[in-house]
Amino acid sequence: MGYQGYVIKIKGIEGSQTASSDYIVPKSEMVFNTYKGTYSVLDDDSKRTGKGRLRRKTYPHKVAHCKFTLRPMTNTEFFNIFHMIQLRYVKKRQKKVKASIWVAEIDDYVEDYFYVPDIEIPMIKEENLTTLKYDSIEMELIGY
Repeated sequence: MGYQGYVIKIKGIEGSQTASSDYIVPKSEMVFNTYKGTYSVLDDDSKRTGKGRLRRKTYPHKVAHCKFTLRPMTNTEFFNIFHMIQLRYVKKRQKKVKASIWVAEIDDYVEDYFYVPDIEIPMIKEENLTTLKYDSIEMELIGY
């Protein structure tokens, strides 16, 4: 397939009136050199022998994962981005989304289900009575 101009696309939910279309996380909102997409092999029962040799059993499937940092922004700017992701939660309690992420290792996208781990949002200052300024915000999508 090859690169198509985005690194993260949160898939829309069929039949949803508010989130039926896909949402591409804007690269302009990311600290671009922080994006890391991996495609991990999961170990089942790996261990070392008495001679130190690795005996490794792995699961047949791989799991995609990405980390990225959003640029410093206001509370409204962050809410606008994060709300677009929240609207596309497949399971709200699990913060589960269907997404397509870029993985350089395979020079392609991996589309799968991911969850969004809790986010720490560092406040820098209050700009006025209705606007907060946040520092860079680290986010992840972890595959199931």
